[in-house]
Amino acid sequence: MLGRVRATGVAKRQAPLGKRERRKRETRAAIVAAAERLFDARGYDGVTVAEVAAEAGVSVKTLFVHFRSKEDLVFADEERLLGRLLQMVAERAPGQTPLRAVTAAILAALADESGMRGLESFHRTLESSPAVASRLRRMWEDHESQLADLLAAERNEATPCPETRLAAAQLIALVRVTTSPDALAFVRARRSADATEPALRDWIERSADQLAAGLGDYMRRPVPT
Repeated sequence: MLGRVRATGVAKRQAPLGKRERRKRETRAAIVAAAERLFDARGYDGVTVAEVAAEAGVSVKTLFVHFRSKEDLVFADEERLLGRLLQMVAERAPGQTPLRAVTAAILAALADESGMRGLESFHRTLESSPAVASRLRRMWEDHESQLADLLAAERNEATPCPETRLAAAQLIALVRVTTSPDALAFVRARRSADATEPALRDWIERSADQLAAGLGDYMRRPVPT
């Protein structure tokens, strides 16, 4: 959606990948890239799984080794996005709130060289298919539930209490809204194409500040005098 969220701080050293694992990752990446190109050009419903496989240079059987369904091709990086969001919240520095950790994750994804391009492509695919839009809603619900469980564990709660559940919902809402077509349309209506990314960054930061401050008196209806 926003490219790939990159963790902040010093990355942990990992053992080099074996040849087999490297080939699996390369094949998966090729399938995802092929799907993105075709969905972007012709819309989700205008592309078949067989066409994606042919574009990636693999068989349909191989494609289904890596992906369970056609919808999974659209959301190929979302598990990684959720994993990094949870990681950055869990490993946040002393004094840093979950809100700031999530905000940093969104901004890091936007800073990725493919961030804006990937976001725009995802929006076009989303708009072309009700099935994809429905899957997206289920994805946000799952993200919210997993983040609530993480926060509850840190607070030593057996199950998320209302306060924890609300905090998780607000944090995921920040990701959801700032990656929505509405947010991109809002900043583009007020900025040139070259200034879209800086404007979106500002939009994200102001939204995070609003969450940090709480709703307070926002839209309090005036009392007639």
